[in-house]
Amino acid sequence: KPGPSSYVDVHGRAALNFQISVTRYAIAVGALSFVLVGLLLIPVLAGFHIVLMIVASVRASQGEPYRYPLTIRLL
Repeated sequence: KPGPSSYVDVHGRAALNFQISVTRYAIAVGALSFVLVGLLLIPVLAGFHIVLMIVASVRASQGEPYRYPLTIRLL
């Protein structure tokens, strides 16, 4: 069974990768807002971000691993 340090490391890396991915998606949506398509995607991205952060927080508090969808794994 992994110890608390590896547990925190796994969730920390997953969360950081998710935040980096969402930042990249936000930059793309910002660029698309000049073509007006991005204005429709801003609330979608914000909702996606908030919902997945809540789901991951609940899973982590229950001691379950969570893999964020659409996340680019850099770390």
